[in-house]
Amino acid sequence: MHGLEAGGGIILNSKRAKMYYKLSSQTLTSKYDFKFIGIDDVIELATVMLDSLKDTCEDRGETLGDIIEEIESVIGGSFAPFISEASYRIIQNEETAAAIMISYYEGYPLISEIFTNKKYQNSGMASSLIKKSVNSLLDMGYKDLILNVDIENIAAVNLYRKIGFEVNATVL
Repeated sequence: MHGLEAGGGIILNSKRAKMYYKLSSQTLTSKYDFKFIGIDDVIELATVMLDSLKDTCEDRGETLGDIIEEIESVIGGSFAPFISEASYRIIQNEETAAAIMISYYEGYPLISEIFTNKKYQNSGMASSLIKKSVNSLLDMGYKDLILNVDIENIAAVNLYRKIGFEVNATVL
C-alpha cells in the first residue's frame, strides 16, 4: 500500500490526491523555448503524452485516439474552460518536449494535463512549465492553483511539494 502524508497522518487506499497551491511569483532560471498551446498541436501533444504515460503507474492502456480525444476536450473547453494564456509547451530540437494545460475548474485554475517526453524527463521541464504557468496566472489575477495526482507517482508528488503544493483532499 502506498500512502501520502497529510496533516501528520497517512492517507491509505487512495488513488489520487487533490493538491492546492497559493500562487506566488516564481523565478524562471531555465532558458526553454515556451510556446502557447493551440488546437493545431493536438496530435503532437497526444503523441508526447502517450509516450510519457507508457509503462508508468498512470498508464491505463489508453490509445493514441483516447489521448487525442482527452486533449481535444481540454483545449476545446468541453472538459472545463481552457486557460490558453497559462498553457504552454516546451520546444526542444524542433519538437514538443513537455506541456502543461490549465483549465478553470470549480472556481480554480487546474493543471488538467502536464507531461514530459520520456527522453527529456528529469531535466526540470515540468518544474519550469509550472513556474511559467504560475506567473501567467498571477498576471491574470488568479490567487490559487489546484491539481490531482496519482499518489503512486512519487516523482510528481515530490515535484509538486517542492514547488509548494499541499495535499488538500484525496479522491478515491
